[in-house]
Amino acid sequence: MRSPAALRLLFCHGLGCAGGEAQLAAQWARQKAIQFQMVEYAHYGDPSHVWAVDSWVRDIAAELTRGERTAAAAADASPRATARPRRQRTIAACVSAGAQALLRALWHSPPLAQHLAGLLLLSPAVGMELPNYVHKVLPDRWDALRAGLPVDHPSADRTVRLRVSMDSLLDYEKNCILRRDTSPPALNFPIRIVHGLHDKLVPVANGVELLRQLPSPDKAMHVVPCGHVITDTSTVVNALDCILAQICREEDNAPQQMATARNAKVPEAILR
Repeated sequence: MRSPAALRLLFCHGLGCAGGEAQLAAQWARQKAIQFQMVEYAHYGDPSHVWAVDSWVRDIAAELTRGERTAAAAADASPRATARPRRQRTIAACVSAGAQALLRALWHSPPLAQHLAGLLLLSPAVGMELPNYVHKVLPDRWDALRAGLPVDHPSADRTVRLRVSMDSLLDYEKNCILRRDTSPPALNFPIRIVHGLHDKLVPVANGVELLRQLPSPDKAMHVVPCGHVITDTSTVVNALDCILAQICREEDNAPQQMATARNAKVPEAILR
């Protein structure tokens, strides 16, 4: 399968840092000759900074538009440039809290959706209940959180120190996109969700509800026999393949649709 030009895979990891999912996504991108990039979260791993999901929202929003700004600046600086470069479009692969952050970015600024060509959500952390999360992830830190103290959050990368607080966790819970009254933006690109049947942090029913609310004409959910960490690599690869195949089909059909529009007969009533 050929890969469309000006396409990249942007990986947005969650609070547990990037693990096997990032390596799998990078390998898939190399095989498809697609640029791979991991979003860089500001202050990530800085113990003096208390994590807040809205900080990630800003970082992802900036990253979605950065590629196009860079390409446009290069074109303006080139004396030989005769046409504007094609807009760089992105397949976003988001894990857990990274999925919540990207979706919030789209809810906050619907025009960002035009930069996306496809979306893969792995164990999207939506609709979570704070007591259950703290019990499963931070069982010995509830008292400190209630006292208003920041605490260390577990990470797959032991070199990364991540701090969270009761305020940051409450904001994540209460302002979740599944609990918003505002309507979601139009998402005219393929979306795939991969969710673990045995996920004890985010029940699979939350993923089902998210799928229902996402207004995409091409969306599907894969339920796999995993927990919150998705280890079913074949399903993840298949989901990415499906997204890429749909992007290629749309790109192949675009010239024909434009030709049809140009050749369409104008009704006589309009010509009068």
